[in-house]
Amino acid sequence: MAGRQLVVFITAMSFMSNYAKEHGADVKTLGLISIVYYGAGIIASRLFGSRLSKRFSDRAVLCAAFLLLGTYCALLPLCRMPWMVMLVQMLGGFSRNLMYTCTQNASEDGKTTAMEGKAR
Repeated sequence: MAGRQLVVFITAMSFMSNYAKEHGADVKTLGLISIVYYGAGIIASRLFGSRLSKRFSDRAVLCAAFLLLGTYCALLPLCRMPWMVMLVQMLGGFSRNLMYTCTQNASEDGKTTAMEGKAR
């Protein structure tokens, strides 16, 4: 899972601001792009915590999140305007937090199961 964090943070944090500047983004737009990225992540965490975890398995949600992450990485080079970067960043933030909350949920379930086995 460290690999996915590395991919997301390299794309979202390191070169995205320079890439957006090259395509016409000003300082306010760069801030808005970051807000959209993190806002989409908050929505993903809330959605998984309240609805998706009850309806779908962790594996299904994780597969969908990886598919979204791949789409995010594939669409980045195609963005030629700041609003396009913003839309793609929304997808990246959503997929990142969806994966994070899903793996966090799975690890907590594993800890609970392991603790129950030791208690007996």
